[in-house]
Amino acid sequence: MKITLTSKLRHGILYEGVKRFGSATKFAEYLGVQGSLLGQWINLKSVPSEKMSLRIEVKLADLFNLPVEDIFPPELHSVDFLDRNKNFEITKDIPLEMLIEFGLTTKALASPEDDFFDKEKQDVIRSVLSTLSPREALIIDMRFGLNGKTESTLKEIGDEIGICRARVGQIEAKALRKLRHRTISGRLKEFK
Repeated sequence: MKITLTSKLRHGILYEGVKRFGSATKFAEYLGVQGSLLGQWINLKSVPSEKMSLRIEVKLADLFNLPVEDIFPPELHSVDFLDRNKNFEITKDIPLEMLIEFGLTTKALASPEDDFFDKEKQDVIRSVLSTLSPREALIIDMRFGLNGKTESTLKEIGDEIGICRARVGQIEAKALRKLRHRTISGRLKEFK
């Protein structure tokens, strides 16, 4: 039986800060930065500039009782690290007996009914997205990772399709308004 695990690297200290504060917005306010910037740091897409870094590191060191140099180690500042894909996928053949030995029963494995339900859900999502313009459907798909891909930020989507982040946000808002209409949202309610 093949098992696939997907892992995404994140900045653990910042991620823990978001959990401690209850929301990314509150944590970003505490640090004195914008939420989108904090999101980039958590997902290791960028790190604070040296000027900003010391102020943030001191706050985090106080909050978590850690040495300042442990917050943003020098390795994080390397361009090679920031450009590297931080999603890892591992596929391994594992005998069914071993899965059961580790506490996974056959009930935990997908049944044909589950596969049917997943395919049905995908069909409904495709049907709902077809009510949108191609650009709206693409943006919603990328934003929420509907095709099994990771979720994308407004900036990432904008860079990929060649429009600004603000315009992506406008198109996303318009598409979500359309999807909330009772004739369309009714199709999705059965999957809650």
